[in-house]
Amino acid sequence: MLLSEKDAKTKWCPMARSGFRRHTDTSLTINRKIGSGKPDPDCLCLASDCMMWRAVNLMKEFETVQMGYCGLAGKPEEQTM
Repeated sequence: MLLSEKDAKTKWCPMARSGFRRHTDTSLTINRKIGSGKPDPDCLCLASDCMMWRAVNLMKEFETVQMGYCGLAGKPEEQTM
């Protein structure tokens, strides 16, 4: 799926984890808080700040629009605007 950077940054990243220390010497890593059903803000896509982000330039009428996708999932089917 091709996305703008703004839209990509609202999507959950399966590689990201948020951690916190418990009362003991152990820590816990999560990707969403129990009961919220929403990803932890620290577990969202970083878009162009991520090494897996792949940028794509598309033509929309007479201008170039930069979109991208997560390289972890493979190259998306060809899309046009």
